[in-house]
Amino acid sequence: MISRICFFFARLVFVGWLSVWSGQSLLAQDGRKEAFRFVETPSDARLSALGGHHAAILQIHSGAYRSNPAFIADGLKWKDSGENPGVRATGESKSTSIKPSSWLKSDWSAGLSTGTLPAGITLAGIHAQKSIEIQGQSVMLLSGIHGLLYGEMDRRAESGEIMGSFRSHDLEWSLAGATRLTERISFGLTASLLASQYDEYRSSALSLKAGLYWKSAQDQTAVGVVLRNAGWQMARYLSVKESLPVRFSVGITHKPTYFPARLMATWVDDLHANFKPDWLIGTEFLLGDPVRFRLGYNHRTHTDLKSASRIDLSGVQAGLGITVKEWTIDLSRSSWGRLGGVFQIGISR
Repeated sequence: MISRICFFFARLVFVGWLSVWSGQSLLAQDGRKEAFRFVETPSDARLSALGGHHAAILQIHSGAYRSNPAFIADGLKWKDSGENPGVRATGESKSTSIKPSSWLKSDWSAGLSTGTLPAGITLAGIHAQKSIEIQGQSVMLLSGIHGLLYGEMDRRAESGEIMGSFRSHDLEWSLAGATRLTERISFGLTASLLASQYDEYRSSALSLKAGLYWKSAQDQTAVGVVLRNAGWQMARYLSVKESLPVRFSVGITHKPTYFPARLMATWVDDLHANFKPDWLIGTEFLLGDPVRFRLGYNHRTHTDLKSASRIDLSGVQAGLGITVKEWTIDLSRSSWGRLGGVFQIGISR
């Protein structure tokens, strides 16, 4: 069963990679812009505080599914080891006396997040996941919605006269699935429907994410590889073909012995021939339960938003995580230089 699943996923990822690579090479040469850039906006407050879409993290939580779909398999039992993890409020796994069948029927987690961006833009997201069993193979399924809501805007004539108002939004609906290939390696795949509307102009697309995730036996080191946003535009703005923001990421997270922090770094390439690879780093300080302090840096954000006339903190991000019983509250603040900042809050079980 596992071999058939892996073969199917491998074929799907290879076809998506090949079509995207060939298309992106042509688009990079003729200077066309990317559409649906909103999918690269982190909807998870924890990862926002750590720098953005990391390909590998420790202490998995369900809100990280948009960064690497393989993350959501972390809560699944591995049949050969007899492991049967329950999900604690911190998101870590532990052995319990619950029978596998009852655990598979009852285990679930969910979360929601919201944030404010400059110019009155609202970021919002909600997701839920549950484990099931398919022919003896444990699989975690997740469904989530992520969106940017731009509010009400004035519609004006060329002379500046107000002709009414309209609303605009970008939405991403995702269905993800992940399983363990071995006791330490997980694989995940996400299919997303993208919908964008600006007044009467609309566009839609289908995108795929695929990721691998490995975690050491001591839970001190994790490595991840992920391909995000490989897909096809179905409906176009004004019949103009645009590419999706395809990203390939490799990341590592490590918790040094006797050091109270997790250190993480991720390298990002968007597959354009004329693009310099990007990178992001983060540190999660373990101050003792139930508090976590986070600090991150996103180099792409810094280079895009920095001011030449002054020293600013563009790309620097920070936040807190607080656990109360089975609930976790995450807060983050990201600096966008002169544009202001992005504040996010997330609540998850």
